[in-house]
Amino acid sequence: MDYVLRNMGVKHLIVVGMLTNQCVEGTIRDAANKGYLCTLVTDATSAHTLEEQSSGEFNLKGFARLLTTEELITEIYAQ
Repeated sequence: MDYVLRNMGVKHLIVVGMLTNQCVEGTIRDAANKGYLCTLVTDATSAHTLEEQSSGEFNLKGFARLLTTEELITEIYAQ
């Protein structure tokens, strides 16, 4: 996937999905370690429990910006 994204000129990933504390966290950590800028859309992700969701978000603060869908849309339209 890295090869395809780099050839497309992608530098920033907006990540949503299931299991914030597992799959989403792994994806963001891997992408950030490869030099991508990452944004986690907090209200477009979930985990089995609120505790797991909060833990995943906390763990990702050093790897991604955390925004809600509304914040992200506002930011995109402001550009």
